[in-house]
Amino acid sequence: MIVTGQQWQDFCLMVERQGWIEDKSLLIMENRASRRSELQPVIASWMAAHTTREVVERASLLRLPVAEIGNGATTVTSFDHLVEKNFYVRNPRGGFLQPEVPYRLGNGATRRECEPAPRLGEHNAQYRRHSPLVRSRRPLGEGSAALPFEGLRVADFTAFWAGPIVGHFLAMLSADVIHIESTKRPDGMRMNTVKTVKDAQWWEWAPLFHGPNTNKRDLTLDLQEERGRELARQLISKCDLVLENYSPRVLEHWGLGYEEVRKLRADIIMVRMPAFGLDGPWRDRTGYAQTMEQVSGMAWMTGYRDQAPQIPNGPCDPIAGTHATAALLLALEHRRRTGKGTLVEVPMVGGALNVAAEQVVEYSAYGNLLERDGNRGPGAAPQNLYLSADVDEGGRQDRWIALAVETDAQWEALCTGLGDPSWARAPGLATMRDRCAEQDRIDREISAWCKQRSSDEIIDRLWPAGVPVAKVIMPHELIGNPQLDARGFFEQVAHPVTALNLHGGYPVRFSAGPERLHRRHAATLGQDNEAILRDLLGLSDDEIRQLRRDGIIGDEPRDALSGW
Repeated sequence: MIVTGQQWQDFCLMVERQGWIEDKSLLIMENRASRRSELQPVIASWMAAHTTREVVERASLLRLPVAEIGNGATTVTSFDHLVEKNFYVRNPRGGFLQPEVPYRLGNGATRRECEPAPRLGEHNAQYRRHSPLVRSRRPLGEGSAALPFEGLRVADFTAFWAGPIVGHFLAMLSADVIHIESTKRPDGMRMNTVKTVKDAQWWEWAPLFHGPNTNKRDLTLDLQEERGRELARQLISKCDLVLENYSPRVLEHWGLGYEEVRKLRADIIMVRMPAFGLDGPWRDRTGYAQTMEQVSGMAWMTGYRDQAPQIPNGPCDPIAGTHATAALLLALEHRRRTGKGTLVEVPMVGGALNVAAEQVVEYSAYGNLLERDGNRGPGAAPQNLYLSADVDEGGRQDRWIALAVETDAQWEALCTGLGDPSWARAPGLATMRDRCAEQDRIDREISAWCKQRSSDEIIDRLWPAGVPVAKVIMPHELIGNPQLDARGFFEQVAHPVTALNLHGGYPVRFSAGPERLHRRHAATLGQDNEAILRDLLGLSDDEIRQLRRDGIIGDEPRDALSGW
């Protein structure tokens, strides 16, 4: 998963194409994507001449995000890191393998032993012997206007997407989250910009940076320099929480590991989110969401059986961030009860393994290896995407509808909606088992019918009859959705560079507020340098000016392309 310019240059060395390094345009991911047809055959040829083990070893030495493609069998039996780190445990009742909880807390905040899932009615007698427990509850809409994390200060050393999600949740509920980056190595998500590097302030035009960083403040510190690290230590001493999602060696190189940080503040909570964990054979491997999708088996299940596995492309970022947020809340409660801080370790791969658990459970329980099956699933027939007569914004016939029939009643409704064609009433399609065996033929008939009709007509004919059917839409088409609008899901936020932006809400809404989640735009690079250094750390204006002259702080990237 090659993202940054530095990774691309190292990748060129790995595949023995040093000449590509001279082409500076290829430092930008968008340019590489536009030249895929030129680059991909060369890369594929090199890969075909090397074993998986060779590729992984070489890529790991170059610190390139890499992973084997896992599935229900290999993630448990073949991947030494997952075995050694006990990422899977035995189910206490069934004996099959299941993923372990994807985080670990220290300093006495241990988890309870895994217990069997209860059998139906197993505890009836126990609860019938006791009167119901009545808890006092504050009426909804009443109480303090203060939000839950008001007064909490967070040093946020995260980057890209998975890490910033954690601080974003805290900031939405009023924590003071200070996002730390540097002018030499800004948050890598800023590179995902809608502008070119020739445009003014191009680094401020990255939608995927704006999204998970509203309500935060931004401080630039060059942590390669001792003065920058000293300021980081001063900041941490005034914070309740430290968040980071670098590979383990990075913070340790800076002298900012947990043991050093807890000396700055005894009750500090530190959340570390490395790709594969703080120790073990894969400790030093780097990774993105797509790397986790490969190793966990998600990629194995995405695509068609006669083609290569495909990556879902991104869901493991919010999955990892959400698991880390849950673990952080446990650590905060542990500190509230005991006064003790703790180290929270949340390997990114752990969340992915939990989401992809079905493959390992199925294989370890029954020996069945689940395979890719396109858009079909085990519980419906027909189930697929079907091309409609509509054209997209570019004038192409590329608009689709999704349909899944799970019951005989839904099949009857589909037949009626299609106009009771003779092929649909054939005796060989009366039951689910029959239809599963004839899915290819059914798909051909439905496809021919849908191609002659608009998606609106298809929905209007099938949905009222009781057929589960919907349009396949692009994300931007959610804007103006009446259900989301009625719930106030989208919020407009003014930004000093990009003007008025539309932000999506959080998938949870709290009765106690806040009414607006995005109260402040994502900070520009180094926007809050002076306020944080002067008001929080007590530096003089002269000292701050000197830091700027020395390049310790700043508000514009330096050597951005080579760093990324």
